Amino acid sequence: MKKIKVLDCTLRDGGYVNDWNFGKDNIKEIIRKLNEANIDIIECGFLKDNINQFDINRTNYGSFDDLIALDNNLFKNNRTYALMMLAETYDISNLVDRSQNFVDTIRLSFHKRDIKKAIEMSKIIKEKGYNLYLQPTATMRYTDLEIKELINVCNQDIKPNSIAIVDTFGEMIDDDIIHFTKLFDKYLNDDITLAFHSHNNIQTSYSNVILFINNIKKDREIVIDASIFGMGRGAGNLCSELIINYLN
Repeated sequence: MKKIKVLDCTLRDGGYVNDWNFGKDNIKEIIRKLNEANIDIIECGFLKDNINQFDINRTNYGSFDDLIALDNNLFKNNRTYALMMLAETYDISNLVDRSQNFVDTIRLSFHKRDIKKAIEMSKIIKEKGYNLYLQPTATMRYTDLEIKELINVCNQDIKPNSIAIVDTFGEMIDDDIIHFTKLFDKYLNDDITLAFHSHNNIQTSYSNVILFINNIKKDREIVIDASIFGMGRGAGNLCSELIINYLN
């Protein structure tokens, strides 16, 4: 039976709706409730290196210490915490070693035009000791050959913990989901988790997640992104409901 993990990205992707201004108390409460709900991976916001002054009410962080400033007691040893990094804007030389940092996972988002830069950044993220989750933005814009080339780099060189099919514009329909899922599942090494990041722009997230799950071979671990709201305004809560029903 396939193993399904849920990743909640409310505090990061949801920030496109409210300019990441959740408010300190709401940020803490969201993290606390996600812990209580046993969400497998909690994405706490963006890691950025161009923040002049940290605002504790926003989920854009200039350092890991900024996140700890919320309340170090929020973060549990048995939970995976992640921050998102944008390849096009982040200076990877500013990334500190993983060491005892409670954030153990970096999600690296990159456009196709930045793929060479993303590959080099990926190597450094791994060298620094972090789990690496790759997010190829707008996966629909890749040709099959480009997807295979990216997968080959992942299999042979980068060896990320996870790579996602990213429906950035919420435009994927049935045939797209089936095609990309089978393509990744066929060529991606079995020990690399395959994730799906959906947006609900055309109200297809629910059915797309079903198709994604059902077109994965049985023994692969998969990750489903979920959120209360985000760029697609509602994609995540549909995914969360589906996963709960599926696992029950």
